[in-house]
Amino acid sequence: MLSVIGTATLAPTGFRGGNTPVSPLCLTCARTWLADAISNVALFVPLGAILGLMGAARSASASASNTTTRAPFVRALLLASLLSLLIEALQYAGFPPGRTASLMDFCTNSGGAALGLLLVAHRHTLLRPAPAVARRLGAAWSVLLVTGLGLSAWAVAPDTARDAMQQDAMQAATQRPTRAHAGMNNTAAAITLSALPHTPDYGWFSGVSESVTVNGVPIPHRGTGPVIVQMPRTDTLQLSAHVRGRDEGVATVPIVWIHAPGTSSPQLMLAQRDRDLIVQTRLHATVVGLATPQLRVHDVMPSTPRDSTTRTTVEVRTRGGMLSVQATNASATATDAATADATTTATLALSPALGWSLIQSVIGNTSRIAPLLSTLWLVLWFLPGGWWLSRRSAPWVLAWASTMLGAVACGALAVGSSLLSGWQVAACLLGAMSGYSWGRLATRRPNPSAPLRPL
Repeated sequence: MLSVIGTATLAPTGFRGGNTPVSPLCLTCARTWLADAISNVALFVPLGAILGLMGAARSASASASNTTTRAPFVRALLLASLLSLLIEALQYAGFPPGRTASLMDFCTNSGGAALGLLLVAHRHTLLRPAPAVARRLGAAWSVLLVTGLGLSAWAVAPDTARDAMQQDAMQAATQRPTRAHAGMNNTAAAITLSALPHTPDYGWFSGVSESVTVNGVPIPHRGTGPVIVQMPRTDTLQLSAHVRGRDEGVATVPIVWIHAPGTSSPQLMLAQRDRDLIVQTRLHATVVGLATPQLRVHDVMPSTPRDSTTRTTVEVRTRGGMLSVQATNASATATDAATADATTTATLALSPALGWSLIQSVIGNTSRIAPLLSTLWLVLWFLPGGWWLSRRSAPWVLAWASTMLGAVACGALAVGSSLLSGWQVAACLLGAMSGYSWGRLATRRPNPSAPLRPL
């Protein structure tokens, strides 16, 4: 477990960081501060559980007046806190490159270890509860399930309301809008080339953008560098770009950067990473410090960085909870489509199944194992409920799972994210029935009266 923690916290990241230094005492200054906090808690929960199994957590369920029984718990928590302090001290000293120390990391690491200790201390109540306790646990988990997946649906929904209000406030501060002008926020006059000289925290695109069109409006830009566009935020956007060549580096470099007035963060970013195209849009997750899912199209840029004879045509569309990309390569001097390569298309449904990718930044949703992780995410949400409700009949548990899915679907429709697909709904039902089956098997086994001995 220590090797896993060391790899996750002390491996170089290669990220250059922002333009402004971040104070270690600032709790919410990092771009993905909330995702980092949740990741740190999850990373140290197993450490706390291991310490609990070694005997440190037996005091968690003892009387608070007995200080001798509380000592193992305090010692285990102190050990985990000292480990976290050592990690943050190494990061503050500059080891490894790309890592930064943070008070938030220290607090969440210690909190994760404490949570692991408490889970082990109450493992018998959680795994083999009495019928009345099981019903209460099942009801509490039902609320947590709907809340968790509902928040996931909200987090992956496009963030449009805030910037729309900002745009209205800026317009009211600069001029008195007429009735006719009040509805022109999304017209061609509001889509202009931005005054930003560069994209924050990213490099300079060395390919050539021959033409860029946003919602039917051509953007006057030619040459190297990213095309930075300013426009009011909308949940429906169409982007067309013709790019010749590609960037020489392997890091993520923006090609088109669209932002709303009053902010430099991207509403939509079309970027290149080696030969891949990446599309990222602004979601509620971006605002609250969670990681943002991306749509990635593999191997669509020219194989040679200085290839100026190949033009890549990219069409990007966003609407509600859907992202779609269509990319085609052709000779820059071609006059017909016969010389074009095969068109590559990709889509991304922003649904609650991507919740796992919001709370950590180690494995992105573009990974090859992303479908498996989405399935496990949904299974693990429904499995505890099936376990604690296993004393009911199987049809009753299926009805419970269907009710939970209906509540999550209503929440997704309300916030504007995509619904779960058919196989994702099947994964939820599989989780509920797996928990039910294991719970039925567990009730047939004798329940030991004495707790497990510590290692």
